[in-house]
Amino acid sequence: MALRLVRKYTGRFEVIALMRGYHGQSYGSASITGRGGMLREGYGPMPTGASFVPPPYTYRCQFCKGEACCNLGCADAAEYVIDTSTSGKPAAFFFEPMMSAAGQIVPSKEWIHRMVEICKARDILMVAPEALTCFGRTGKWFAFEHFDFVPDIVTCSKGLGGGVPLCAVVTSAEIADGAVAKGYMPFSSHAGDPLLCATGLANIEIVERDNLVENARVVGAYFMEKLLKMQNQYEIAGEARGLGLCRALTGGSSVSIVLMPVRLSTPGSWPRSPPRRTPASVPGP
Repeated sequence: MALRLVRKYTGRFEVIALMRGYHGQSYGSASITGRGGMLREGYGPMPTGASFVPPPYTYRCQFCKGEACCNLGCADAAEYVIDTSTSGKPAAFFFEPMMSAAGQIVPSKEWIHRMVEICKARDILMVAPEALTCFGRTGKWFAFEHFDFVPDIVTCSKGLGGGVPLCAVVTSAEIADGAVAKGYMPFSSHAGDPLLCATGLANIEIVERDNLVENARVVGAYFMEKLLKMQNQYEIAGEARGLGLCRALTGGSSVSIVLMPVRLSTPGSWPRSPPRRTPASVPGP
């Protein structure tokens, strides 16, 4: 839906996305998913218009390798891709404020702000998919709040529905009304389903009532403290990273273990309800 929205509103079809980024498996979302292998093999050509830029992966960055800090080489490379492999004015830049499926990769504020500059200079909308990070999981209501900027469009799903299939595309009145005026039709079979919407509202009410955003921040800090201890203690461990209760511990060579507890009430406690999934191993460096 967000992909159709930006194209209708801007009248342009090209988009930019991140290598390693994940946005889903429908043909539209797969076309902006920057992962190969089994997600591409055997499906034929993807819909056209997407160009991919390097992710802000500091731990294994190809641009500032060996340097003491980030030199924003990946942002410079993104600008180069935009200016040389597109019309120079794509409709939108799709990027996760924290790249969850890629292993909880957290960009620097400097990278975010540099990409904001690049996009604003070219009138490129910034779309922040927050399927895995919305509604408190990172210690703030939305992950983008950690980086002192506001995207043009935010997409939400898992953290919104609390277990039911519910998603939302959130944007300004200017963009929404402008797209509709140009013929955009935001509907589907279950758009506005009262049962699902009631569940989503109840989920948000519980998050707010039980102060779960602050809980994720406090317990997440404790969680990170323990992961850093493991990072320093075990040679096989690479980097501990993440935000709130969305955390990862990379292996020193090829695997990231993505850790997302359902809910921890106090440091040292077990989740109040058993996790729905075991930790996910993300292959690749």
